[in-house]
Order: sequence, then C-alpha cells, then structure tokens
Amino acid sequence: MIATLPMLVVSCSGDDSHKSLGDGWTIEGTLKGGADKTVYVEASKTADWYVLDSLVVDDKDTFSFQAAEADTVPTVYRLRVGGQYIYFPVTGGETVTYTGDAARFDRGYKLSGSVAANGFGRVDSLINEAVDRLGAPGALKDSTLKVNLNRIINRDSTCIVSYYIIGKFIDGKPYYDLTSSRDVAMLGNAANNWTRMRPNDPRTQELTARYTTAKQLVRRSDPNRKVREIAVSDDQILSRPQVEMKLYDRAGKLHDFDKVATPGHVTVLNISLYGHKDSPANVTALKKLYEKYGKSGVSIYQVSMDDEMFFKEASASLPWTAVWANPAQARAIMIGYNANPVDGGPVSFIFNKQGELISRVSDPAKLESVISTIL
Repeated sequence: MIATLPMLVVSCSGDDSHKSLGDGWTIEGTLKGGADKTVYVEASKTADWYVLDSLVVDDKDTFSFQAAEADTVPTVYRLRVGGQYIYFPVTGGETVTYTGDAARFDRGYKLSGSVAANGFGRVDSLINEAVDRLGAPGALKDSTLKVNLNRIINRDSTCIVSYYIIGKFIDGKPYYDLTSSRDVAMLGNAANNWTRMRPNDPRTQELTARYTTAKQLVRRSDPNRKVREIAVSDDQILSRPQVEMKLYDRAGKLHDFDKVATPGHVTVLNISLYGHKDSPANVTALKKLYEKYGKSGVSIYQVSMDDEMFFKEASASLPWTAVWANPAQARAIMIGYNANPVDGGPVSFIFNKQGELISRVSDPAKLESVISTIL
C-alpha cells in the first residue's frame, strides 16, 4: 500500500451525474447531514495517494462512484472528507457501502458489502474506540485491543484484513512492533496465511521478507530493549557493516545502497528521523552539501525511520536519494551502524571514492569540512 507521486483525476459530481461510468467496483455511501460536502475517492500504487474522483454529496445525503475496471487482486482504497479518512478494500467488481455521519465521518460508521469490508470496519472501530478511551499512547499499550486484533489476524480468510492490521500506525507509531517477539509472531501468522491462500500475490513476498528479517533481529537481540548507541568518537575509523539496504523512495523506486556507494565518487549515508528536533539543521547541511558538491561526484543516500506517510510528505522536495526503512529494516540499520536517530539525532557516514567507510559525522555543521578533505 505504497503509492506513486500524486496524480489528479477529478470529476465533480452531483444530482444525476454523481455516479462515474465504469465496469469495475463500486463504493456507495450515505453521509447523514453531508449534503453538498465533497467526498474524495483515493487510490495508491507505489508511493503516495492520489485522487480517483471527487463526489459532491446530493440532497439525499448519498454519493456513489464506479471504477473504470475491476481489480484482479484485493486492493485498498480510501474515502476522504477534509482531513479524515476511511479505508476500504475491494476485489473484482464488488460493491462496498459506507454509512456514517458528516459530523464524525471517521467514527461510528459502517462498512458493508463484503467480508473484507466488514473486517476493515471492525478493525478501525476497535482502534478508534481504544484511542478515544485511552488516548493514542494508551491504545498502543492496550492488551485488550491487541488480543482482539490478533484474533482477527488468526481467523482472517480474506488476507487483506490481516495485511491492513499489520500495517496500522497509531499517532505515527507502528501498532505492531517488529522488534517484539510476540508481534513478529503475528506477522508470521499473516505471512503464512498469504502464502497458503495467495501464493502469487506480490504482498505475500513482501510479508514473508519482513517476517524473515524481523525474526532474525529478534533472535539476535533483546526485543524489549531499545537500540542504544555505544559511545564512539566521530573520528574513529569504522569497518563497513554487512547491512543490506535496498529501500524505496517516495515514488516507489528501489535504491540499492551497495550500488550507490561504489568506487569513483564520495557517498554520504545519512540516517535520519525527519521528526527529530535536530532534523532541520541536518537537512540544511545536506542541501548545502548537495548544492556545492552534487556535481562533483558526491552522492547522498538518506534513510528515514519516520512514519511512512510522514516520510513521503517530508521528502517530497528533497533533490537527493531519500528512502524509507520499515521498522525491521530500521532496526537492522541501527544495529549495524551503531546509530539511533530516534534518541541520538541524525548521523552521517562518509564513504570515500574507493567505497570505504572512513568517517562518522554526528554534527551536520562539520559535514562540508569532512567532504572537502577527501574530494
């Protein structure tokens, strides 16, 4: 559920024109008290959400959209009203129905039309209830919520509902912590279901790879402890860690770090959290570096460990290679490079023209001086 750069395909609707023509799936809705409000139907491909259609709710509080063609695999879409979202799944040419209230678009609603749609509605109902009752921090720790969602994963016959649960974030934090042995086990259950029921779906390979990586990391370290940096001076020469970094940018393009940090040019590996207080200074330093040395053979490979959607927004205007690491990938990178941007702030690793790791820079103001000495 990673998306492409925004595309805008908008057709305003109302009265007799409120249903788009097509032969695919349909989303129908009743939004009580929502007459004249605009409902956006959005889709994703590889790195960002884009608008399929904009629908003006008619005077009967209803709206409807029909896709141009049916989906061949279970696919997740969403409805948006203002800054609130409702996610729903479709397969083939089925019809999904939304029933809710304009005053609380993303609360107390009902999704129907398929087992998967009912499942999505149930999942979000459980999460929203916990957040409203306990706040986001409390919901993340709520054992009752975890038991209920685990039960849904284990009993899921649709696959797409378990995939949706595993990928949920609450207040910018992944609900399933892939450094926790119990949560990794649930990821394994979801991956096994996909392998058994949808072996040829690309998401089967994705879940299996995430599970394998997370399982290895849990075995190597205490899942209940944070990754902490061991004290090391910036001028200490380090050996290059054996950590694979094949990560996607916001446009869904794969970037293999081993093919970036190759002989012939200098590479800056920057491990960051855009939400960290030191991030603005870090980004400013990288921009200055890129503008001055970008045409002189200096490459920047910036790894974000933020919430995925926040990463997409924060990296939209960056001119260098900016990629996102999921929780399991992030933990492997942090362990391998002895870096924790969550607690310690952004840190850069400098690779010379021979592809060798020669320096660690924790103060972004010193980046330019380090680079200038090796060009």
